[in-house]
Amino acid sequence: MTFFQFWLFITPCLPLILLLAFLHPASRAMIPYLAILAPLPALLLSFMPSQSLELPSLFLGSLWGTDLTHKVFLRFTSLLWIFSACFGLGYLKSDQNANRFWLLWLMTLAGNLGLLISQDIISFYTFFALMTFSAYGLVIHTRQDNALFAGRIYLVMAVLGEMLILGGLFLTSAASAHSTLIFAELKTHLPQAENLWVPLTCLFLGFGVKAGLPFLHMWLPLAHPVAPTPASAVLSGAMIKAGLFAWLSILPFGMIALPTMGLIMILIGLLAAFVAGGIGLLQTLPKAVLAYSSISQMGLITCALGAVFIAPDIWSVLLPTLLLFAFHHAIAKGALFLSVGLKDRYQGVSLLMIEIGILVPALSLIGVFNSGIQAKLALKHVLDQDALPIWLLPSITASALATTLLMFRFLSLLWKEKSPTPSALPLSMNLGWGGLVVICGLGPSLLIPELDLPSVLSQWRHYPSLLLVPGLTLVALYFVGSYLRFQIPTGDIIYPLIKIKEACATRIDRLTSRNALRVEGQETKPGFSLPTLIALNQAERTIQSYLSAFFGLLTLVLIVSLYALR
Repeated sequence: MTFFQFWLFITPCLPLILLLAFLHPASRAMIPYLAILAPLPALLLSFMPSQSLELPSLFLGSLWGTDLTHKVFLRFTSLLWIFSACFGLGYLKSDQNANRFWLLWLMTLAGNLGLLISQDIISFYTFFALMTFSAYGLVIHTRQDNALFAGRIYLVMAVLGEMLILGGLFLTSAASAHSTLIFAELKTHLPQAENLWVPLTCLFLGFGVKAGLPFLHMWLPLAHPVAPTPASAVLSGAMIKAGLFAWLSILPFGMIALPTMGLIMILIGLLAAFVAGGIGLLQTLPKAVLAYSSISQMGLITCALGAVFIAPDIWSVLLPTLLLFAFHHAIAKGALFLSVGLKDRYQGVSLLMIEIGILVPALSLIGVFNSGIQAKLALKHVLDQDALPIWLLPSITASALATTLLMFRFLSLLWKEKSPTPSALPLSMNLGWGGLVVICGLGPSLLIPELDLPSVLSQWRHYPSLLLVPGLTLVALYFVGSYLRFQIPTGDIIYPLIKIKEACATRIDRLTSRNALRVEGQETKPGFSLPTLIALNQAERTIQSYLSAFFGLLTLVLIVSLYALR
């Protein structure tokens, strides 16, 4: 094993090794500091030459490695985890359950870093599941009712996503006659498979749960506001990108033309970009606004990936643009989430400095500052193709409307919620938040020179066109903003679904559990006794559990059957 291979091996293993510090009470005080150091091997690995490491004794034989895509994702993911952990050092200083938080933090980190170096199905799924289910503990950290509710929705959506992912991975492996588990080899076999839409749909939707696709997004706006601020930053900045990374690793982009699926992906992406922006504008919590902003931004990436299935030739040019977009969004969104934790504690730092610092990532996301300009211009340039729908490019341009509205709403909510008695800001929180703001201000593209994209200064002629939509949006908002009083609950469609469920349950209760009514001069109406009702309630829950398991297995069986009947 060479030095570089050892570094590759230690990247996901170090956070798990650091868990041993919990075994001795005296070493537990060092856990937050160790959590800051845990992502450092991943950061250094992202600057090393591309490597691969075979581990034949691990699982069914594993292959870990890095290429350009892996290294870019490792770079911004490790930076985000480092600065968020630094922020959490001060943020959780007085939290009685801080040790439990850092335990789950390290497990989630190990899963996140592990999936970014995995090049085989088994390793990838193992680390992906570790990240998913460990993050559940971060979501419900406060144990408040809203956190437990958000955690329940998160867990339901996670299990649904895992089922689709498993089905898609099994069918992807079947496309190669189960001759390999390596992603690079599977991608070459997949385009020749019959009924290709079945595994592609499973993988697109399964990982789309993590990426916040419409109708699979409900966990995002619920989980972000209730999670501790450092966890919210990595949930939106790093973990949501795990869905994108999975798409890039598994789906055969640039290898096959699938116009119908590409068009569907574009429409889904535009739905996310605009509808999420509209719903986010009607939120009252800053973190919820940022959650809908993440859904909207991921919608743009979904549009771009759909365009590749229509015009596969653009893939080699689009990939660097997507990597820059992912890097830029992760750093900017992480800085904005951490700024929520500063909103009521600004002593020790100039309030003006904090307000300027918050504006830097906000303007970058809108696309009128630094890497935001570079990412938006590069994306528009790549999608300016005759083979693509004529309305796609104007729609991408108009998406700046949604982003501008969301950032304006976020800033207005944030500046309204200042505590009358702010406390001193710990140095670690300054460093954590300030580090991400500095990276965002200098430009994430400086940290990824491998992409070799045009600089902002070389494209200055296009800058006024980027200001047009945000500028007109702010002018319109000035005149109509005071009329925006309507609100949509965080989680949007989950509440109508819950009300439908409750209405059905109420109706069933009325039919089955009416107690006897004794009215003078009338006969007693029949009803069930209390022990019978308790037994029926327990039986109902048992049946629900069995039905859930049955329909889950039935879904997998149907997927496999459809593929077998190709």
